[in-house]
Amino acid sequence: MIGGVRLKTKALDASHLLIILTTRETRALGLMQGLSWNSLHCRLTIARIFAAACASTNFTLKRDQVAIRAMATADGETVLMFTAVSPAKAKKGEPRKIYRIKCSGPYVYELENAGDLLDVLEHLYRINTLGGCQLLRYGNNYRLILSPYFAMKEKTEAFLKEYARLRGIGKTAAALCMEHGELLSRDAVNQVGGCL
Repeated sequence: MIGGVRLKTKALDASHLLIILTTRETRALGLMQGLSWNSLHCRLTIARIFAAACASTNFTLKRDQVAIRAMATADGETVLMFTAVSPAKAKKGEPRKIYRIKCSGPYVYELENAGDLLDVLEHLYRINTLGGCQLLRYGNNYRLILSPYFAMKEKTEAFLKEYARLRGIGKTAAALCMEHGELLSRDAVNQVGGCL
């Protein structure tokens, strides 16, 4: 915990530490202006986050250097990957392990009728799902554009597959849907699901 913020941390292996901050946590730590390494506040905050995460996960460094990768997701979360880099361990000619954090962008789901749509929105509201959810009328059907946060939960993804068809993934699919569909709500989970 740092500054009243409980961190979501995971030691992926002996040399990789992953930290995910929600929008609220990012704002509480004063990182909403962006992750600029030129900012002293940003550097000190990331150092405090790293120290707190090391203490909570037993992640240790032995004279290693630390490489930091930071990324802000579309739904406002901040992802930090700390990698211990030991020059002595790096051998020429050996392939380097690369870890990628998948954030493929918005997911576009299509629902055939209003009953299924209301069931999905009510379920998403009840499980207190965070993230953006736009509702569009697309021909005779409805489409939901969900931020990547929704699909990260396996139970939510399985539930959506029961009621809806995945029509596209990524910013291009979402933009195409927005261009040809009629926007009904920018926050359908709270506006519609909260009333059910």
